[in-house]
Amino acid sequence: MAQSDPEDYPIWDMARGTSFAIPWRSFIGCTRDELALVRNATEANSFMANGLDMKPGDEVLMTDQEHPGGEQPWNLRAKRYGIVVKKVTLPKPVPNAAAVLNLFNDAITPRTRVMFFSHIPTVTAWVAGQDFAGWRGRRGYFRPWTERTSSE
Repeated sequence: MAQSDPEDYPIWDMARGTSFAIPWRSFIGCTRDELALVRNATEANSFMANGLDMKPGDEVLMTDQEHPGGEQPWNLRAKRYGIVVKKVTLPKPVPNAAAVLNLFNDAITPRTRVMFFSHIPTVTAWVAGQDFAGWRGRRGYFRPWTERTSSE
């Protein structure tokens, strides 16, 4: 597809989104390549799963309660390219944030590259809130934080 501006993506009319992206980039202090405005969380999950530089054997940690739109892109990448998807089993009900943090912490290995979990898992509807704010990224992993909306 030959086009002068890569953000002018005519199939989805993303050119309109560019007018929103420019102020957001300035507000959060990022470059053009560091912010993507997409149509929904499922599309964002697919972009992340397929866009991160990972090698065969690299691990993705996720909960056993992820929405299929979040889980399946990683499973497909594992099938095609040999990454490893490991699931952390959340208790039902979740007693507190520390229990979840400990489960993830215990599952980390030297091959862990991504920790993926939704803000509100589909089974328990437990809210992973501010308890995770200081923890995310502390070890230098990329941990996408997805938040489902009622419109999806």
